[in-house]
Amino acid sequence: MAVQENVIYQIKKKGWSIVTTSQRSGLPEITIKSIIYGKSNNQRLSTLEKLAKAFECNVNELIDNKIHQEDDKNNVKNFDQKLFNKASNDVARYLSDKGINFDKQKTVKLIDALYSLMIKNKNKKITTAIDEGMIEWIIDNIS
Repeated sequence: MAVQENVIYQIKKKGWSIVTTSQRSGLPEITIKSIIYGKSNNQRLSTLEKLAKAFECNVNELIDNKIHQEDDKNNVKNFDQKLFNKASNDVARYLSDKGINFDKQKTVKLIDALYSLMIKNKNKKITTAIDEGMIEWIIDNIS
């Protein structure tokens, strides 16, 4: 069950679909589906290695029961509501000003990318303001 949960977690974390996961890992869609729908409980090491490479993690992170739970706890503990609100507001204002209508998933990815950048800047004590050009760069680089 740990592999199934961890693969689902990684797919959600990346914001990928089954098709994207298949393309990035080189595994057939049916293999990905069999894992996430619990039809395959004993994956080959080669399958786990391909998934780990695609997710940019190690195989242990796919088989360990506790890893993503600790990651979730750390993310909640380190969450900065004020910065997240600023990222959300900046994105909403930019999209509104430009008359851009992204679907929900792309808007969430944009907010997440901007928030992540703001957190990194905060942690590195960088005071560079996030401007329109930065948002445009993020839009160009999110898939």
